[in-house]
Amino acid sequence: MNIKIEQNKPASTSGQPVARPIKPHYEVKESGDAYLVKVMMPGVNKKGVTLSVQGEGLTIHGVRCHAVPNSWRPLQRELPWGDYHLQLRLNVEVDEKNISAKVEEGILWLTLPMAEAVKPRTIEIE
Repeated sequence: MNIKIEQNKPASTSGQPVARPIKPHYEVKESGDAYLVKVMMPGVNKKGVTLSVQGEGLTIHGVRCHAVPNSWRPLQRELPWGDYHLQLRLNVEVDEKNISAKVEEGILWLTLPMAEAVKPRTIEIE
């Protein structure tokens, strides 16, 4: 898993503004043996998401679909312009081979299972 992010994008030929990546809203929950990460990325489909786990870092990059014809002239804009970029530090080692991800209605759902060595375990007393 690898990711390449270009911080300084050239000006677009469509005349639309070029923006810095947007940090999406997110939440992380723990279930005991895995983490569930919910990332809000409106306008992103599953083909537009790139994930990378390197050491203790999780990087998420989401490219939004900008399906507006070039002949249209913008009149007003309240929506932020740009793609999403989020970097999270993982506190424990995760099982990279069993990470699962899905995108539904602009929300990225990640399940990050903990590595066997760091999963909580119960020790029975004899």
